[in-house]
Amino acid sequence: MRSIDYFDKSRPPAPDRDVFVDGDDRRTYAQAQAQSHRIARAMGGGGPGAAAPVAIFSPNHASILLCMLGLWRAGAVWIPVNTRNALDANAAYLNYVRAGCCSTIPATPRTRPG
Repeated sequence: MRSIDYFDKSRPPAPDRDVFVDGDDRRTYAQAQAQSHRIARAMGGGGPGAAAPVAIFSPNHASILLCMLGLWRAGAVWIPVNTRNALDANAAYLNYVRAGCCSTIPATPRTRPG
């Protein structure tokens, strides 16, 4: 059983219940499932392929969890890369894991430094 299968099976009887809450950003099970399907479809069209490591460069917020679910749904491997790490540390990490591609999630006002 894949990790995404556990998420799909854990949905409550009311799909409008929150599954991710990050400050004012709230996602229901139905929204998270729909968005993860969109991400998986986008990955399937010329994406890195099944079991390929995909790096997501992101600050810490709920959007990364939606990306993770979408990558799992597409059969890819999620490689987290945090914006708080030093540039040379992230570069060495990306070189080590040999990510098939890298995507970014822009900083939100809540996660932007300063």
